[in-house]
Amino acid sequence: MKSHRDTARQGRQSMVACSMSGMYLSPAVRAAAWLASQREATDIDDDERFEPKGAPPGLTPSGHPIWKIPGARPFARPIRLTKGWFRERRSRSLTSAMGPTGLIFVHVPKNAGSSVTECLYGGTLGHHSMQFLRGALPRQLSERAFSFAILRDPYARFRSAFAYLKTMPTFAADIRFRDNHLADIADFETFVARLEDPSFRRVVTKWHHFREQCAFVSDSHGRLLVDALFSMERMDTVQAMLHACLPQERIIGRSNASSLGKPECAGAEIVAELFAEDMRLYERLSSSPIQVLRTPKFRNRLRPER
Repeated sequence: MKSHRDTARQGRQSMVACSMSGMYLSPAVRAAAWLASQREATDIDDDERFEPKGAPPGLTPSGHPIWKIPGARPFARPIRLTKGWFRERRSRSLTSAMGPTGLIFVHVPKNAGSSVTECLYGGTLGHHSMQFLRGALPRQLSERAFSFAILRDPYARFRSAFAYLKTMPTFAADIRFRDNHLADIADFETFVARLEDPSFRRVVTKWHHFREQCAFVSDSHGRLLVDALFSMERMDTVQAMLHACLPQERIIGRSNASSLGKPECAGAEIVAELFAEDMRLYERLSSSPIQVLRTPKFRNRLRPER
C-alpha cells in the first residue's frame, strides 16, 4: 500500500501537471488532491469491513434497486410503468444535480446532510446509499466523481432522529411515520423502553432515519464504497475540502436542526446493540487527529481528465 508521502506527492504532481499543460482540473481531482495532502487523515484498508445488518438503503436483500420513495404511498399506475417512470426521473434528477459539481455526497439522515446538499446542489435529493447511487448514476459519473459522506456519533444521531420525527417532521412520509408509530410516545425514554418490543423495533429500524450509517456508505458485504468519510463534529474539514475543489466559495449553513434536550444515559445500551458496526466505524473516524477517513479508492480520482 502506498505511504502517505507517496500519495501526497501524487496529488501535488497531478495538480502541477494540469496547471502546466492547461488540462482541465475537475472538482473530483481537486478534492482527491486536497485529501492526499492531509497528513493527519487516517487510511482505511481495503480488507476492513463494516457490515450492516440489512441491505443498503434503496436496495432489496438481493441487491436490486427499489425505485420508490421510502414510505411513499403506492402509485395508481401499473407497477411496471411506475418503476420505469420513477427510475428515469430519479436518475435524471440525481445526474443533473451531482454531475456539474463532480461530487457525490451520500446523505446519511440526521448528519448535517440537508445543509451540505443545499450548499452543493441547491436542494435535497433524498437519502440514498452509495450502492444505490452507483446504479442510479451514469457509470462515467459514478466512477470519476469524488464521493464522500458525513458520520455522527451513533447515540447523538439516534436521539436527534427521534427528536426530528417526534417534533418537526417536514416530509409527508415522515409525518405519517410519526402519526402511525410515535403518536402515543411522550418522550425519548418511553421510546427506548418501547424498543424492547421486537415488532416495534423491526418497524423503527427499517425507517431510514434509524438505519445504520454504515449501510449508506458500505455494500452488503461491508466494503466501504465512498472515497472519504468526515465527522459531523469537524464540519470545518468538509468546508475546507469544498473550498479547495469548487471554483466558487460555498458556505455550509445549518438546516433541519433538532433539539436533543438534556443529554442522558437512556438508550446507550440499545444503541450499542443496534448500531455496533456504526460504533466501530465511528471509533475509527474519531481516532483520526482531524477526524477524516480515506479509502484507497480516492487515489483513482488523482488522474486528471483530458
